[in-house]
Amino acid sequence: MITLQKIILLSLSDFRQILREQLLWVMFIVAPTLQFLTALWLIPYLIGQFPVLDGYQSLMVSALSLQVVTGIGFVIAMMLLDEKDDDVLTAIRVLPLGARYFLTYRLLAATFIAFIFCFVMLYYSRLISISLGQALGGAGLFSLLSPMVTLFMSTFGDNKVEGLAMFKGINLVLLIPIVSFFLPPGWHYLLGFIPDFWSFHFVESAATANSASWLNFIIGCLLHLLFIACLYFQFRKRVFK
Repeated sequence: MITLQKIILLSLSDFRQILREQLLWVMFIVAPTLQFLTALWLIPYLIGQFPVLDGYQSLMVSALSLQVVTGIGFVIAMMLLDEKDDDVLTAIRVLPLGARYFLTYRLLAATFIAFIFCFVMLYYSRLISISLGQALGGAGLFSLLSPMVTLFMSTFGDNKVEGLAMFKGINLVLLIPIVSFFLPPGWHYLLGFIPDFWSFHFVESAATANSASWLNFIIGCLLHLLFIACLYFQFRKRVFK
């Protein structure tokens, strides 16, 4: 069972591992910082220079939030792929901590960190005006992408090179819901099978109508959790077989 002491020790060990690899600490620290500064300063400047961009703030802040949370998922996935390649994950199965608790800890850590970063992006970037509850809801939805990315990459990737290629493909797919805002009414639901479709539309409704569609939140949560559950069992079947 995971205790607070184990969580602290694991967190310190993981943080040291992130700092040892340039790609990981850039994705974990530098990239989210630059994305927040982009939302805080660059986008308002660009809107001032190109007024045609005005009105798309919610899409832009959602796209940046997406990049933040998938980046966190990428970092955790690359750590798992490294451990998978070195057979560390195999050894974990016989340790007192256990494979199930270790994987749960990693996924919850990814979700929590992504939630914090995404909340800061949505609530403090000032690109959109939403309530605290709406920002928490949006951050909660977007943060569920992190464990999805982590599980997909670490389940179907055999090494970090494959994982990096997968991440690029995942990112492209997760950006597709932006197209739904330019489709005729009703037709946009054709993209509803992509989990973050509901996250984009939740934030959009909160920013433009000042009344978030909590139905989008509920559907989004259920769809994310379904994907996470399927990927979780696939990971345990393929990696902890």
